[in-house]
Amino acid sequence: LPEEVKVYLRSTQRIEAEDRRIKDLSLELTQKTEFLDQAVVSILSWVSDNIIYDETLRLPTDALSVLKNRSAKCEGYSNLSVALLRSRGIPSRAVTNYIPPGHRWGIPSLPQDGGMHSSLEVFYPDIGWITYDAQGSYHFVDPYHFYLFSEIDDEGSYFEFKGSSKENMRLVKGNAEYKRRGDFFRDPLTKVITLSEVDTTYQIDQLPSPEEKIFASQIRQEQKGGTIFGEVTNSQGKALSTDKTKAWVFLWQENKGKGYYVKANGFYSITGLKTNSYTIDAQAELFAKSEKVTLFVKRGEVVRQDFCLFRGGTIKGKVTYSDGEPAKNCWITATLKEDSSFIPYEIDENGYYLLPDLPSADYFVQIISKETHYVLLTEKVTVKRGEVIELNITLAR
Repeated sequence: LPEEVKVYLRSTQRIEAEDRRIKDLSLELTQKTEFLDQAVVSILSWVSDNIIYDETLRLPTDALSVLKNRSAKCEGYSNLSVALLRSRGIPSRAVTNYIPPGHRWGIPSLPQDGGMHSSLEVFYPDIGWITYDAQGSYHFVDPYHFYLFSEIDDEGSYFEFKGSSKENMRLVKGNAEYKRRGDFFRDPLTKVITLSEVDTTYQIDQLPSPEEKIFASQIRQEQKGGTIFGEVTNSQGKALSTDKTKAWVFLWQENKGKGYYVKANGFYSITGLKTNSYTIDAQAELFAKSEKVTLFVKRGEVVRQDFCLFRGGTIKGKVTYSDGEPAKNCWITATLKEDSSFIPYEIDENGYYLLPDLPSADYFVQIISKETHYVLLTEKVTVKRGEVIELNITLAR
């Protein structure tokens, strides 16, 4: 090995390559491999299969902590992978990338899913440095991993970002070698990408999990479970999640909800689900939240559930006659004055109706006969923004 490469074999504060637990696992993973690339694939496949992404972004990212918790953000995936590789004498190093908006492996908290990301490089004597992404895939990276720099982790040194330019980046603890290629920082790159690209693809984890581990077939841990995905729109059928309006779909278990962001194209996905019943709903700023929906999902199954959210308040319910028959020969309307003109809303064949997007006010809800245009019944209802009122009405024959 070249002398400048040997430094990428050592153990460091966050890449504990000499620890017995790391060594034992790496030996177990590679004992049946014959060639270097087979050993690399075996180690990275184990990391991708057994480490779950840390949605809280709070767990420690050193290799031993990741191995213990079996959960980490992107830095943890890279640190554990590099530690396992180095313990088997395979030179490797953590790499910082920029991923532009709209792509799977960006940081969700940054605008339109773009941002900094950690992957790794492995040194092959006959080729040089090859890039891998243990969080995202087994054997490859997509063309949107723009290389920023790699570092030599000296006594736990690392770079901390306070913005999108080199001037806002500072070294924390000790010394580190900083290598930078090109000028790929968030602000200038975002302007180029967002002007030239429209992302209309589904996420790959919305597709059923393949049976075999073929090239690029399994993306992250979620592929092995079930998936719920769908679209969240407003009353005009337009994608609801934009730069100005943020939307979420919540997965509820024992009165505790976990939120999943709705992407700018209006789609969401909840992945990695075990066979079970799940309750979900959709919520958005300045919109009334949806009703909760319960779905049964099996491992490897993909279930679609769309939501339509309404701005302002909503009145909904059922209109029937005293004998239980639906009042489908009537209209329903909501007016601010009892004797004002109205826009009729249909009552469907089962008696259900929906009055969406009502500004906060006191309304007269009226049932009107389609045959005579007479008002058959009037109810006074107060509507508040974001409120959903259920009003069931019974008419006399």
